Amino acid sequence: MIRQIFGSIYINIVMACSLFVLFLSCKTGTVQQTDEGGNLDSFSVVEVDTTTALFASYEKPDCHLHVKFEVPTSAKSNKTVEAANSMILSLAQHDEFIEDIESVEELVKKYTKTYIMNYLEDGIDAISAYVDNIEANADWMTYEEECLGKVLYNAKGIFSYSVSTYAYTGGAHGNSSNNVASLDVKRQKVMTVEYLFDKEKIEELRRLMLSKLNEKYQLLTDEIELTDNLYLSDEGLTFVFDPFVIAAYSDGEIKATLSWEEIRPLLKPMFENEFH
Repeated sequence: MIRQIFGSIYINIVMACSLFVLFLSCKTGTVQQTDEGGNLDSFSVVEVDTTTALFASYEKPDCHLHVKFEVPTSAKSNKTVEAANSMILSLAQHDEFIEDIESVEELVKKYTKTYIMNYLEDGIDAISAYVDNIEANADWMTYEEECLGKVLYNAKGIFSYSVSTYAYTGGAHGNSSNNVASLDVKRQKVMTVEYLFDKEKIEELRRLMLSKLNEKYQLLTDEIELTDNLYLSDEGLTFVFDPFVIAAYSDGEIKATLSWEEIRPLLKPMFENEFH
């Protein structure tokens, strides 16, 4: 139970929640991209950039949220647009934000609503720590989160996308993650290791990836398996690992890129003359 002396601040939090739910909206725009290879050629941009104070009577503490997604809207085939957006929704599924979401626009709205509602609810538990001197302790509940969905590559039968997230809730540093994937535009299939490579080639592919990683990073372990957190581009095939998963946090995001020359002999025969 929250004590009576906190009542006015508690009411301010509840009011802020109610007003936020009522007035939440997304800013949208259009970005045109064309590709002679028949990939996705038109995109809209859905964006929310908002700051919400924990207490209605004080500017600080607060949370700042920035969510921005590039959303495919047209291609030669409607199935390609549907497959691309389905892949984006899959990349963005984390925590409790996604449940029965059918569009990126709906995703951004629910993400924003859930994040800010959770922040305000957490603030109720923090009231006792703030009530004596809220302004002097404003940094304690000052949060920041950014979620960006952007096109990495859109050519030669490949559509690659990234959903990167950074969250800070106090402490020495925030936490980052980057989910990536590539769509085989011709077949409307997400390209995983199993999709692209025969089983007998997997270990050779893993050794190549490990060699690339060892060239750039001081790894925490050599027992690193292939990941489906990967994308294709002009450079080749890039595996992506979040900070502190296989190397020190100071190394940041870990990437290993294998060139087309390196991976082409390992691809399934059906892909040898495609994509590049």
